[in-house]
Amino acid sequence: MLHGLVYMALYSYTFDLSNQLMGIAEDQMGKPDRPLVRGLCTPRGAWKRWIAAALLFLLLGWLWGVWLWAAIWVLLGSWHNFLGGAKHWVGKNLLNGLGTIAQLAPMWQLSAPLTTSAWIWIMTIAIANFVLIPLQDLRDLTGDHVNGRRTFPIVFGETVTRIYLAVGFLLLPLVVFRVLIFPFGPTWIRVGCGVFLAVPIPIRFVNPVDNTHLV
Repeated sequence: MLHGLVYMALYSYTFDLSNQLMGIAEDQMGKPDRPLVRGLCTPRGAWKRWIAAALLFLLLGWLWGVWLWAAIWVLLGSWHNFLGGAKHWVGKNLLNGLGTIAQLAPMWQLSAPLTTSAWIWIMTIAIANFVLIPLQDLRDLTGDHVNGRRTFPIVFGETVTRIYLAVGFLLLPLVVFRVLIFPFGPTWIRVGCGVFLAVPIPIRFVNPVDNTHLV
């Protein structure tokens, strides 16, 4: 548990820090509360922190036998944030799918060998993340336009994206139940989990610029 907590803290920290380093100008408009925008941390200091955190992440990955996944995540994060991989929806979606594998596989491997059953769970979640991550791009269409991003809603249109996501989220509980729950037998706990996953929950996004609400 301790290894998992430390690993995931560095997994998140290295990616978020590199993401904010490359988005200072954009964050000044949409996310003014971030430390780099407020001047609580300098870009030079943030770079030093990222290098130190990435090296520590790789070192712990090596010591704990999950170095390959740690290396893959550092490479994916660098490509996504430093090399512009997030500029197009294909790259962003791919990063989220592969990043999910680079997240879940080492977390399992820290406690037990990766089995076929584990890979079925990991790949199901990774594919779902790859397919449905355009939901995230509906929050800031204006900012993405200004910054020249070719996100899924910008390429295919907001209406098409919302229909696509609605269908995807309606099908997701069925896929999860059929692939991850049904093969192990219908107990009341498993059926209950499947029903819970199928309950629609409204999500409300707040635009930090003008405080408008998007459901």
